[in-house]
Amino acid sequence: MFILGLISIIQICFLPGYLLLHLINDSKSKLQILAYSYFLSFLVNYTLACTLTFFSVYTSTVIYLLLFIELIFLAYILYKNKRSISTVDIQTSLLDWKKNSLISKICIGISILSICVFTFYIFKNLGTIFQHQDEIGSYNYWATQWIKNKMPSALDTMGYPVSASANWSLGYLILNNSQIQFFNKISMTFFPVATILLFIDIANKKFQPSYLISTIIFYLILRMYTPYFIGSGPLDVAVSCIIFAIFHSALELIKDPHNIRKITLLHLLAASAASLKQSGLFAAIIALVFTIILLFKSRTKVPNAKTYKAILISGLIFTFLSLFWYIRIQYLIYEGLATSESTYLIKGIHGSLNYTERFWKALDMLFGGNKIKEIVSLKFIAMGSIVFLNFVSLKKRLNRFVFLFFVFPYFFIWAFLFSYEPRTLAPIFPFLAINSGAGIFIILESILNLKNYFIPLTISYSLSSKRLFYVLLVLGVISAGLSFTTFSNDALIEKQVALQKKIMDSELNQKLYQYEELKGFSGKIASLYGILKFLPGLEKYYFHLRAPATYELINYLENREDIHYLLLSIDRQATMYNFSMTDKEALDLIEERLNEKKYELIFKHNNLGLIKIR
Repeated sequence: MFILGLISIIQICFLPGYLLLHLINDSKSKLQILAYSYFLSFLVNYTLACTLTFFSVYTSTVIYLLLFIELIFLAYILYKNKRSISTVDIQTSLLDWKKNSLISKICIGISILSICVFTFYIFKNLGTIFQHQDEIGSYNYWATQWIKNKMPSALDTMGYPVSASANWSLGYLILNNSQIQFFNKISMTFFPVATILLFIDIANKKFQPSYLISTIIFYLILRMYTPYFIGSGPLDVAVSCIIFAIFHSALELIKDPHNIRKITLLHLLAASAASLKQSGLFAAIIALVFTIILLFKSRTKVPNAKTYKAILISGLIFTFLSLFWYIRIQYLIYEGLATSESTYLIKGIHGSLNYTERFWKALDMLFGGNKIKEIVSLKFIAMGSIVFLNFVSLKKRLNRFVFLFFVFPYFFIWAFLFSYEPRTLAPIFPFLAINSGAGIFIILESILNLKNYFIPLTISYSLSSKRLFYVLLVLGVISAGLSFTTFSNDALIEKQVALQKKIMDSELNQKLYQYEELKGFSGKIASLYGILKFLPGLEKYYFHLRAPATYELINYLENREDIHYLLLSIDRQATMYNFSMTDKEALDLIEERLNEKKYELIFKHNNLGLIKIR
């Protein structure tokens, strides 16, 4: 099982993307190959899942066959190249380190520290499961629908893209088990690390150490606004990392605007972002507009036919990959077969706030919290410094482009429409970081009058085919040993199930399991506590309520013979989360039934009560 888990990680995070890069045949540094292979693998696997599901052949057997074909293709590539496999591409002599200034050495140290910090999150997530509401109730649940050889229901997805769930389903099919989640969760932890590699790659190519210091700023921004989502299932951080890869690819395209390979790569990355989350579609649109403007600005240097061919390729990838899911959902909505949560996220979730009030709430969200005194806060100082450095960075043309073309418009779209949580601003976090790094170095240059302060420093180690064989052999032996001991099938499943029993409100879950063990549930439990659906052994009792409990609803549930329990809010003072509220008339009816001994209160937990009604 452990070996299959490692294979699932390789499939989700590297192999298909690497093979696609080889087919595109555009020369890249090894850092780019590592990062791009990761981001593109999500797109390839998603496309694969859609295609196989369409033909009703999305099964473990077919996936194993495709894995075998991929490995043959990989072996052919390695045999064709007939050269040592360099683990890292960027190589210079130790003399270059000595030539670097103290500031540059500090920046290099910071970038290494950033990699270590984000790598820590990988180890932190070892053996864990999905824990947040979005990943439990949406993305992972949809993954379990994929493995049944069908696309997730459009009514369930509510317009959200399903690339992540498709990739996780691939992991489950390789494992042939959907209870073991941690391999899929680990696959999400590499996003920030891959992004740091691209920061370093730009720094080396542009001789700009500011990108190195930006790596730690990127971490600090994520730590301030998305502390629970670094290396986890929710996709806001993940999509922000792919969007930065789009920017990285766009920088390459500027050098050769009519290069079909580079254009194809740019829009494949954009499609990967769009298929992951809605904010990725915004980036895909920006990428398309950017490509068209760039092509027309440079069209005098090449025949018109080449320009139109490049535009056609961009448009085709955008239409059939970036827009595929959104077109499908809109068609299903038109047919009355689907719904979208967009209206709720734009309007309903904000309550009665008008656009001005939303904007001020968004600013408070960014600058408030972590109080030092009544007025000044840590976030205020940190974000104020970032904003100041971003304005300083406008001195440079590239940073002006980043700020005006992406950061500025996306911030206002977020502030007026999607500012219900700071994590939804994540797509611009990498760009705030690179502009902040540039701002720091503009200030340093003006103070210290720095010149020629950076020579790219990297480390490389060439691994021959023979040595690679021995390394793989040792890893194989270790993996085999682990698979039969700590990570045996039974041990893995037992640990994962034990963790799943504690998701969300572990104390409430424990009380439910205790009752099940002592007396056993005699029928279904009607509740708005949706996590009940995902608790191992209790999911069979769950009856989902889609609306707050009303008098009419209680009477309806009384008349259903399969409903034996209610798990509802019974606290008249409860104000948190309208979806868990029970209205006054319903509470009166419940209290009346309890006094008449027709209902029995099993236990109370916070504002929730488990009530037996028959």
